[in-house]
Amino acid sequence: MAAYSLPDTDFSVSPDVLDRKIYTAECIGPAITDVKYFWTMGDGSSYGSVPVVMHDYNISNDSLYYLVTLIARDIHNCTDTASKYIDVLPFIPNVFTPDGDGINDVFMPDFDLEIVDRNGMRIYKGSEGWDGRRNDRPADPDTYFYLIKYKNSKDKILTRKGYLTLVR
Repeated sequence: MAAYSLPDTDFSVSPDVLDRKIYTAECIGPAITDVKYFWTMGDGSSYGSVPVVMHDYNISNDSLYYLVTLIARDIHNCTDTASKYIDVLPFIPNVFTPDGDGINDVFMPDFDLEIVDRNGMRIYKGSEGWDGRRNDRPADPDTYFYLIKYKNSKDKILTRKGYLTLVR
């Protein structure tokens, strides 16, 4: 029985970080004759035997990264697989309206979050998301500052900070 080398599965992904403005990833794999390629994009989508894939992701804070996988099978039925992550920057709104209408009532749930007022006084810290309250009462309409921590695909803790306007 002859020994065959595995088909090439080296591929590139560009960009390697997505957000709500840049949500299309281009994946470029090898274009080798007699090799069939199968792509899985990490969001339930897949593509057949093409060397280049342009894929639009539906960016939300539900997933902070996607795992793209390329499977290659040659004419000898030899198979190899390669995977790469695409990270997603979380969307952080700059206006917050906790008015009980079910839309935008909680700021950044499921993130390690800290909220401070313009004097630097902490008014919220936790991961349930800020509900716009201060000392169990509705906070005044004003500008507040946030510090958000989250993990990327490499388990590195990243920090985002900025301001938001609370509107009532």
